[in-house]
Amino acid sequence: MSEIRDVRFVGKRGWVFPVSFDSDGPKMADTDLTDIEQNLRHLMETLPGERIMRPQFGCDWLSVLFKNLNDDLRAEIKTIVTDAILRNEPRVIVQDVIVTQHADRIDALRVGISYRVAGRDVVKQISFTAQA
Repeated sequence: MSEIRDVRFVGKRGWVFPVSFDSDGPKMADTDLTDIEQNLRHLMETLPGERIMRPQFGCDWLSVLFKNLNDDLRAEIKTIVTDAILRNEPRVIVQDVIVTQHADRIDALRVGISYRVAGRDVVKQISFTAQA
C-alpha cells in the first residue's frame, strides 16, 4: 500500500519548546525548517507511550540500546528511526540513517539522519545521541 503525504502545511510555523512569550505573544519557530528539526529532536527523544494522547509517538531506543553494535543492529536502528519518522513527521523523507559508536561514551550511540523536506529541494542532516 502506498502512503500519501499531505504537505500542504509545510510552510506554517510551529511552537518553540519550551514555550516562551515575548511582547508579541508566543514565540514561534523562525522557519518551517527550524520547526521540522525541533520536531525530529522531540521525536527521537521521546519513547513510545510517553505521550498519553499519542502513544505511538516516539522512537524506541531502549529495545536496542544494550545490544552489541554490529551490522544487523545498525540495520535494525535504521528501521526503527525511519519508521518513527514515517509515522510522525510527514514533512520529512529519510535519505539515510548512519549509526556509530559514540566516540567518548561506551554506553552511547550516535545516530545521524539525512533527510529531505517534502515538497522542497532541501536536504538536511541532524544527529542524536542515544544513551543509557
